[in-house]
Amino acid sequence: MTRVLSPPVLLTSYSHDQCNDMSMPSMPLVKQLPYTTIQPDFVSVLRDVREGVVGQEDFWVSCYPPAATGGTGVHGKVRVTTESTESRDGITWHHDTGATYRVSCTALKIDQTRLQVPRASIQGDSPISAMDVYSTSSSTSSPNDPTSSRVVVAHEDGRVIIHDASPVTSTEKPKSFSIGRDVHAEAVVWFPSGSVLLVGTSTFEVRVVSAPRTITPDPPLGTTPRTLRGHRRAITDLALLDRGREVLSSAKDGTVRLWDVGQGEQTWMGVATGSAPVLSMTASASDTRTVWLALGDGALERLDIRSSTNVTPLRLEAPIDRPPAALHTVTISQDGSHIASGARDGVTTLRDIRSPTVPLARWARTGSCIEGLAFAPSSSVGTKRDLIVATEDGLPYRTRIGTDGEVAVEEEYVGAECDPVRAVRWTGSGIWTASADGVVRRY
Repeated sequence: MTRVLSPPVLLTSYSHDQCNDMSMPSMPLVKQLPYTTIQPDFVSVLRDVREGVVGQEDFWVSCYPPAATGGTGVHGKVRVTTESTESRDGITWHHDTGATYRVSCTALKIDQTRLQVPRASIQGDSPISAMDVYSTSSSTSSPNDPTSSRVVVAHEDGRVIIHDASPVTSTEKPKSFSIGRDVHAEAVVWFPSGSVLLVGTSTFEVRVVSAPRTITPDPPLGTTPRTLRGHRRAITDLALLDRGREVLSSAKDGTVRLWDVGQGEQTWMGVATGSAPVLSMTASASDTRTVWLALGDGALERLDIRSSTNVTPLRLEAPIDRPPAALHTVTISQDGSHIASGARDGVTTLRDIRSPTVPLARWARTGSCIEGLAFAPSSSVGTKRDLIVATEDGLPYRTRIGTDGEVAVEEEYVGAECDPVRAVRWTGSGIWTASADGVVRRY
């Protein structure tokens, strides 16, 4: 029997009276962060000079101040010769190690920001709608050894392509199957086995799809032993509970549904306040009782998915210091201690799960939509948190946030050439991004 949770009622909001109440914790202002861009093919410039194709060549590096300051950017150049490199026009650039470079700009107080270029890439020929990475590598594994990775890429033309092992070293050809005519995948998630996929389709279905790694797969690749139906609008996100025995799906119909995979039945349904579109959701591996929803009305909601009664959910309204903007993505840290959300106006918000009412930090850069977020626990330092932010402007980056709410840009990820970055994943084998140009990049 399906349990239905009635529309949530408001538990927490930020009214004008509350914001003027000195006893209330203050809402942190949105911090504007600087950013750095570089000529996308600068590595080719370095290679051409090193190999003697040309005697010398320049590439550009631009640094931009926080948008709120109204300042102008610094546009520098680096001259590459066979003997040396020379930075000029206000920037300092140097090669750190491997695929890592560093840029500084004294005028804008940008100090030794790391620029990461892809260690490997998977080339596609059509826009990507969804991506997920399966990896048995531990968090201490070298990012140069992704031999246990399986990358599934869903394209807008309906193809789903699976790439096994490293795209640099593997001779194994990608496997592919089609979702169906005039159908494409809106979301994809690997089951813990790494041989089965959960796929949300543009026809509002949730499918369990076989994706064995064997040369002669049995059952065949793309076989669908389970199809779960119930959503009435586009599916936006998927999550696994209890190692995949149960799955969650969210959709723009304003619902989140819990499914028993073995029985192929819906066992619970939650409805967002006012049936607002659910644009993303996240559930903690350590807490299977609740799910967090990023809503189209700008609110963040937490629903109880284990109660048979109508439990009042937690609803965090969009702060009143900015015009409301839809929350486009949400994610929980692997230890379940923090939650981050990203909005269409470019604002990213970090909260402590134990006291989520007032954010720890809020920040923005260019104002472009936040398309995806991924915590990077292996690179967290002490009590600080690292968060990777994928953006519509094609400038993904990593921030480091302290317990005092201080936010700093740690790394810029180069290569998307202003194409929207639709998804980001962090695994033991590296940081993976999927862009609208059809390319998956591993850093």
